[in-house]
Amino acid sequence: MTKRPSAYPVRLPADLKDWLETRSIRNFRSMNAELVAMLTAIREGEKTGSGFEKFANPSGIPGDTRLFEEAAHA
Repeated sequence: MTKRPSAYPVRLPADLKDWLETRSIRNFRSMNAELVAMLTAIREGEKTGSGFEKFANPSGIPGDTRLFEEAAHA
């Protein structure tokens, strides 16, 4: 018998939701898949004591980087 994932509604402040949505778009994931990837990577990082960001953020783009930057003024 396969174990079904449990539903767990999460309430997020608007700014955190926007950040999560940006990360999920950047990493070509749903917001749920992004949360699962991040939590899994954190859990594995805690077990091994290793850096986990590369697993949670496959794009390699820092989480605070805007998706669309305005062109620098010359």
